[in-house]
Amino acid sequence: MTNNRLIDIPTSAANGADNGRIIDPYIVAQANDRVTQTGALDLLASWRTPHQRAGHERSTVSDRVILVGLVLLAGERSPHTITTLADLIQHRFAPESRELLCLPTPESNTDLETACWYSRTGDAYHRLLDLMDPFPQKRGRTFTFTETQAALDAHDPEREMIMKARLDTFTNAFLQMTFREQPQNLREGTISLAIGEKLLASPSRRGHSRVRRSSSPKWGWSACIALVVNSEEAGAPRKLQLAIGATVNPPSAASADAALNVMGAALLTRLPIGVVHADKRCFPAAPDADVGSALEAKGSMHAQRVLPCGSPEWEAPRGHAGYSLECLNARIHRSTGFTHATGALSTIEGLAAAQLALTIVLTDANLRTIAAAAARSEQPAPH
Repeated sequence: MTNNRLIDIPTSAANGADNGRIIDPYIVAQANDRVTQTGALDLLASWRTPHQRAGHERSTVSDRVILVGLVLLAGERSPHTITTLADLIQHRFAPESRELLCLPTPESNTDLETACWYSRTGDAYHRLLDLMDPFPQKRGRTFTFTETQAALDAHDPEREMIMKARLDTFTNAFLQMTFREQPQNLREGTISLAIGEKLLASPSRRGHSRVRRSSSPKWGWSACIALVVNSEEAGAPRKLQLAIGATVNPPSAASADAALNVMGAALLTRLPIGVVHADKRCFPAAPDADVGSALEAKGSMHAQRVLPCGSPEWEAPRGHAGYSLECLNARIHRSTGFTHATGALSTIEGLAAAQLALTIVLTDANLRTIAAAAARSEQPAPH
């Protein structure tokens, strides 16, 4: 049976979520355009084998429908579950939206028809995820020790690297799309970055554990995020604080690799990188000179240099960068509810699903930031 939980985003009457409401076709078309602009659909198509491509072409629910649906759910802050996604696909598209997305009209509103749409949606979601899942294991039940050991023995490290690279490419495609949504003047000049880590807690104990002796174990995955922050250059335009790179890993993964990964994503903007603020734990075993060499090899620093920890030059951007990351983490926490599951809800389905969910949440957060800035610029100046 398909697991229901993708990610639990709390709902309230204040956020306008209403699963019985037909979504404005303009909003659907806008979400469809944004998904197209990411290039993610072309990526997914290129990753499919001929056999997988044939199965996808026979499917009623396409990659486009799944991604547009997730973007719409994030936009109204509805719960991200297979149930809500299937309900949206079955009931909440106007005829012109169904035509746009090549979706057939439901034949009836019976329980059997609803079950069919649930199954179609779950199958389509998993077909999409399977193309970039580094750890492809069924999670509908708990494995025995023998089954767990067999899965570990069969794990292919080379395949894991390929799938993780695909997953990061997919995430960066969405975040780069939001960066291009900004006004032209904000997409020029030097950008500075704040890089931080956040533990995404699993709803159950089927994720990875980061045990703390002084408290209860923390289960889940480690997210590393690069956030655009304002530099201290005189006369530089105020940059919008957008997530520009993100990756999710087991907590045991090297923080330095994740930090270099998201810095590399920032280079996709084709803008020079100015100050990069990252906690020392991102490079715990490397002296400052070695960090600088690694970043220059990655192409992130060019002629820049690493600011020594604790120096006056380092302290200047530190406070602003740290505050910006705290605000982003609070926004993720409020928006996603990566918390323990309750009742009959099943689990978020592993690292790939966690990163897909984070991708959609960060995309929505970036678009909200851009929209808020646009609204402020349209307001009349105070007298």
